[in-house]
Amino acid sequence: MAFYSQYVSVEKMNLIKREVTRAGQEMQSYRPGEPFTQLEMAFGYAAFMKWLALALQKQQNNSSDFYEFYEGCNHSAREIATQFMELAYQDAGVNRALRHHYGSLDGRNELRLAGQGLSASFNPEWNGSLTRAVIMICRQLAYFYTGVLGDTFDLAGKGISWNELNDASSIWLSEVLN
Repeated sequence: MAFYSQYVSVEKMNLIKREVTRAGQEMQSYRPGEPFTQLEMAFGYAAFMKWLALALQKQQNNSSDFYEFYEGCNHSAREIATQFMELAYQDAGVNRALRHHYGSLDGRNELRLAGQGLSASFNPEWNGSLTRAVIMICRQLAYFYTGVLGDTFDLAGKGISWNELNDASSIWLSEVLN
């Protein structure tokens, strides 16, 4: 078996990337003419992994808000993705790499717009923003995972461990930021 890195096989990494690409295709109608980039998909997947970790933790701990978090993944995934991007924008190295890719990236403004919810959808700065793309990918992966919109999570039953899912996130982020 060929390995993408010492932690994740090429086959498993490709399965993960295909599932994230499928999420992007599902959300494409909300971004006509602007396909999701590898960077946006990698960040969206990383945010989803944070959402999934919290969902599983809530489930394991029998948290009283588990079902609200899980079934309300539209809101919970948006919140986690926004928090994830806030941390990314605060990290000097990540912020520098993002500015290299996006030039005039204004993370504070994107986070402000993310906080406006639906009303931001009429703002052209929001429509093409990195934060919005990350929210969209994270949210769609949460929809796949929970099945709340009738879809299925194609990574289920593929023999990919939790550690491999997490490692893939780090590997993909490193790949797109360099």
